[in-house]
Amino acid sequence: MKEIIAIFTSDLHIQENAPVCRTDDYLTAIESKLLFLTDLQEKLSCEVYDAGDIFSKWKVSNSLLNFCFKNLPKMTTIVGNHDMPHHNMSFFEDSGLSVLEHGPVSLLLNRWESISSDWCIYGLPYGDTEIIEEDSSEIRKRKILLSHQMCWHNEKPYPTVPDSSNAKSILKKYPQFDIIITGHNHQSFEVEHEGRTLINIGSMMRSSVIQEDFKPRVMLLYSDGSFKFKYFPIMEDVVSLDHIEILKQKDERIEKFAENLSNEESCDLDYEKNIHAFFNNNRIRSKVKEIVLECIGA
Repeated sequence: MKEIIAIFTSDLHIQENAPVCRTDDYLTAIESKLLFLTDLQEKLSCEVYDAGDIFSKWKVSNSLLNFCFKNLPKMTTIVGNHDMPHHNMSFFEDSGLSVLEHGPVSLLLNRWESISSDWCIYGLPYGDTEIIEEDSSEIRKRKILLSHQMCWHNEKPYPTVPDSSNAKSILKKYPQFDIIITGHNHQSFEVEHEGRTLINIGSMMRSSVIQEDFKPRVMLLYSDGSFKFKYFPIMEDVVSLDHIEILKQKDERIEKFAENLSNEESCDLDYEKNIHAFFNNNRIRSKVKEIVLECIGA
């Protein structure tokens, strides 16, 4: 009988400040997701593996660290780009993630780890591409790659993303793995190639307007290699488009101002004349007028 042997998640992006599109208490929303993950782990009695970016910034406050010690389930992660100071592992000891190593988080960095009698996993942090050969005890096991790298499918997330980072190219690059789990791209998708599968989990939180209809999820891996998704509970109507309208209005005001600057009839650049006009249109004390006029030499 098959059993669930691991839970996979990615891009938790824990942070104190809410993204501009969110209208709710963002940290409370994160807390509810972590509680769901903790309850799921306790129910299934298996390890949680995370594909990187626990934090949104590598430098975090003591209060956010306390929040993580209190709310994160016991989990194994790799280092994502947001967890890595200056994108350089030489400075990793300065990061918030390094502190979590003393609590609920274990790091799987460029090494193999056994999940079960039939499965093992390799952790590849952001920026690394080479795989160390597995130990002799792991050779006959089925293999999972846990990697934080840009991966896309069907449509590039931005124009300059390399063609070589599409899902099928990554599957071809690492033929020794039965399953590849990627983080970094906040969207969700699965791609199969010659009997092997790449799963991009997607982010835990909806942090931009393009994720208005996004359904955050975790992946449950069964002992036979099959998998299914479990979806985080989400609140409706907490991703707002209002800030886009505000930015649009701001742009319109800037454009109008620029038009006025180029129109001599609508914008008088005579500073002294404008000062006198202000005095004429407003009730200003005589002493204040004298001081202002003395300062401008009028």
